[in-house]
Amino acid sequence: MVSCWSVTVVVLAAALYAVWELPRPTYHVHEQGVVLVTGASSGIGRHAAIELAKLGYEVYGTVRKERDANDIRGLGIKTLHPIIMDVTNSEQIKNAVETISKLDQPLIALVNNAGISSRAPLEAYDMNRVRNTFEVNIFGLVETTQAFLPLLRANKGRIINIGSVAGLVGMEGSAVYSGTKFALEGISDSLRRELFPLGVSVSLVEPAYVKTEIVHKSSGAQSAEHWASKEMLEVYDHFFSVADEKRQRAFEHADTPECTTNAIVDAIRSPQPRTRYVVANTHKIPAWITTGMTWLLPDRAVDAIMRRQDQVTAMTEGRTN
Repeated sequence: MVSCWSVTVVVLAAALYAVWELPRPTYHVHEQGVVLVTGASSGIGRHAAIELAKLGYEVYGTVRKERDANDIRGLGIKTLHPIIMDVTNSEQIKNAVETISKLDQPLIALVNNAGISSRAPLEAYDMNRVRNTFEVNIFGLVETTQAFLPLLRANKGRIINIGSVAGLVGMEGSAVYSGTKFALEGISDSLRRELFPLGVSVSLVEPAYVKTEIVHKSSGAQSAEHWASKEMLEVYDHFFSVADEKRQRAFEHADTPECTTNAIVDAIRSPQPRTRYVVANTHKIPAWITTGMTWLLPDRAVDAIMRRQDQVTAMTEGRTN
């Protein structure tokens, strides 16, 4: 005899499948055109900019330093061009808009990738560091999007925001970074609905662990262990003592930027782009599975699982307290 639970599971699975397969809106596809990628000096942005240029798009990758611009020029890719633009610099954004607007080809996509990250308990942050993270990850993204939207609207282009699974699940030490990425979730949803009548698609790429420079920076001289106060290091010893080990483990199992680039390319080239692309993995488990579990389980259960993971990490380092 079939149990009620079995019937419920089957019905829910069928309902979810039906919703997932609902016809998605169709958008205009540009075979050629200009793509602007912010934060193209390294990591996800650099990889995406290079691959998009190889696909035939005229790619303009924003960098903050001339040496990074020279590095991009040194690649010798004719369709890849560096442009000096800090997303927190209004004047540089205006100059970039002027440059892009004068090109022979239309701007057909904006990839909002520029961002910064650090991990530390909320109490350990000084407010300047908190504000700077929001300036880059949110306010800079909003200003850049506003500035280029007239060109994107005119060409029925696309916006691809690079979020994170940290915008879906708040983990220990990620309060500030997750705060920016949770904000991006809401911004992307609202923006997608606002621009749908205008023919501009908005997609959000939500990677888990990806092998990029942002990981190295968060574990190097810019890591919280170097800027948090002595008091905070002592109070939150349970966090800081295993921070490097956890970062190293995550990096070892991380995916390459190819997974994010594939999502970006699909969001640009597909006539029916997805609203979200959850990519990469967490500890060898696909991110869409782990994030899905956190939505289904009670908060306290998720908390317990995360604490258990921390205990395992501590034991591998010889700590049992």
